[in-house]
Amino acid sequence: MASICVSIFILMAATLCAGYPAGGPYYSCKGLLPGHGDGPKKTAPPYRMSVSQATVESGGSTSVTLSSIDVPFMGFMCAASKYEDEANNTVGEFSRTDDYVNITQLVNCSGSTPYTGITHVSRNPKNTVVFNWSVPDSASSGSVFKIRCTFVQSFNVYWIDSLVNVTVDNKISSNENSSSVQTSTLRNLIACLLTVFYCFL
Repeated sequence: MASICVSIFILMAATLCAGYPAGGPYYSCKGLLPGHGDGPKKTAPPYRMSVSQATVESGGSTSVTLSSIDVPFMGFMCAASKYEDEANNTVGEFSRTDDYVNITQLVNCSGSTPYTGITHVSRNPKNTVVFNWSVPDSASSGSVFKIRCTFVQSFNVYWIDSLVNVTVDNKISSNENSSSVQTSTLRNLIACLLTVFYCFL
């Protein structure tokens, strides 16, 4: 019995010491806490988050880029929720990009729909990671979502709750269609005027 307890203790200790080299677990999506080290750093992280589009339609997507300023990060985990949701219930859907498919993996966050989180697959140093996040189809215009990420530099050094906001605007398509119609109408008008002009030559 004693040997079994010792074996279990050693296994647990090894897991804690290793952290999560193969990516954050599904139950960490809300808090984004790595579960190791002495707690998150309070200083500004040496990493950046950015999105290709800060305003998208419901059901649309934006590209998210994580990048290092001067020090590579070993791990990361990201999830998204409504901006005003202090409980950070995960929403939307992440997807991997071709260039980073081998270093990222999707997470089915607990109590949520599939692919509501994304994380690393190994502790290899990373300077840049790019992936996509899609807004829920049911999102209404004016809704704001926050994409939150944790950056892990080492076992004891990590930062939580870096974030970028994405706003929903369902008028984007209608504005683009209106602009397209106006452009087409203007071209037709110019062509008509040129035809009339040449008739009088």
